[in-house]
Amino acid sequence: SISKYRKTMNKILFFFIITFIHSPPQIQSQTIPRNISIFILAGQSNMAGRGGVYNDTATNRTVWDGVIPPECRSNPSILRLTAKLQWEEAKEPLHV
Repeated sequence: SISKYRKTMNKILFFFIITFIHSPPQIQSQTIPRNISIFILAGQSNMAGRGGVYNDTATNRTVWDGVIPPECRSNPSILRLTAKLQWEEAKEPLHV
């Protein structure tokens, strides 16, 4: 009946409210600077965007030479969001 349904729904709602109120926050506190710039780099999954390459004669493929120009070295103020949703210092190659 509708009365039983409402009672059941009220119990379920009450359970979720109590659980939400008593659950500890999962937010890590950090100091966030006031002036912050956010750049979102989005593109196709095959958008590598690397610098120098060489022709690997053994595999007959063009391969990244692994050389990172000084102006592209990592910087502690530049972060990337990992697949595990953790912030870490961005380093080349970014997609790894």
